[in-house]
Amino acid sequence: MTKKTILIALLALAIAAPVIAAEKPAPAPKKPDFSVPKLKFETVDKFIPWEFSGSTGGMMGGMGGGMMGGMNTKVQGKGPIRPAFVVRIHKPTSRVRHFPWERTMYNPGWGKYVAPHPSEGILQTPTGKTLSTQQQQLIKSQQAFVLRQGGTIHLYGVDRDQTEKTAIAFAEYLADSSEKQYQIIKDFVPETEQKLKGLEKELSGMIDKVKSVAAKRDQIKRETHYLNMADFEDSMRRMTVLMETEAIKHDVLRARENALMQAIENEEGIETMTPPEKYNRQHIFLKLEELRIDLNIDLAESMATLQAANKIRSKARQYIDCVKERDKLEGEIRKAREQITLANRTINRAQSILTNPDALDMLMLSDSQLPIYPVSTGDKK
Repeated sequence: MTKKTILIALLALAIAAPVIAAEKPAPAPKKPDFSVPKLKFETVDKFIPWEFSGSTGGMMGGMGGGMMGGMNTKVQGKGPIRPAFVVRIHKPTSRVRHFPWERTMYNPGWGKYVAPHPSEGILQTPTGKTLSTQQQQLIKSQQAFVLRQGGTIHLYGVDRDQTEKTAIAFAEYLADSSEKQYQIIKDFVPETEQKLKGLEKELSGMIDKVKSVAAKRDQIKRETHYLNMADFEDSMRRMTVLMETEAIKHDVLRARENALMQAIENEEGIETMTPPEKYNRQHIFLKLEELRIDLNIDLAESMATLQAANKIRSKARQYIDCVKERDKLEGEIRKAREQITLANRTINRAQSILTNPDALDMLMLSDSQLPIYPVSTGDKK
């Protein structure tokens, strides 16, 4: 092997290397972790009042959490079960645009999982089922969960242990809601990809059809002397008027034909007795036959006029129908293309979430240390 051959082989390998590297399959998306975070609690020596400001877990929180958050009302907890501690959870980031229990108008295309309100959902979690009877009653009374202005969440408990368990149950509730929302998106992608194939097939069929319709329209235009849509519409109007007039004339001719045939039939039935009478009857009969011949010519002329006018009108109608069908198809094509663009955009967005679950935009807790405060219930001592 010469040096030149070796050099050529090395150059070929260098050129092929990027292609080989580019053909490596993309790494599979990392499976999201929806496990419950490890929470720690730090006591803060500061009393927090048991009151609801803005949106609460009861009357206001049940309406979406943020809908009434702008109100400056303060509602005191009523009991009869009263909390002793509260965990405060700050909204992690401004990226969280909605909460699992909200029936938001935000519609990304794949639908939103709407979780039960925390006053119900917390009690359905593994930890929620182990809460004490008193704590469960406090939660059911919708006075244990408060969503305050700015997105800060307060979770109240009858004692420290139950308050911490309630926070853990809330974390389980959020993780479960996020996982269900993630699964909705995961199922959405193949379903939408299948629909997308159908849309693309329909679009291809519509494009072929619009070409066929346009070709038929152009063929009709070549066969006539009309230049545009207005000419064809005018022709159709004129031929319609002509056919209506000629149809009336044709009916009159048919009535004359019936009368003439009746007269001929009557003449044929007369028995003549004398030569003069016979001569006169023959003369009348020949005249009737002459009239019948002329009438048949008029009928044939009328029928030809009707057929010619109908042919011209049919051509005009076909042209007009082709133009209307093409316009309709073009509108459907635009709509189909918009649907395909939207479907592709939504699929890409869904796939980006599947590879990055943080983009779910839903509230999730991470391993962290949460502050726990004693509660001032407003009782007189």
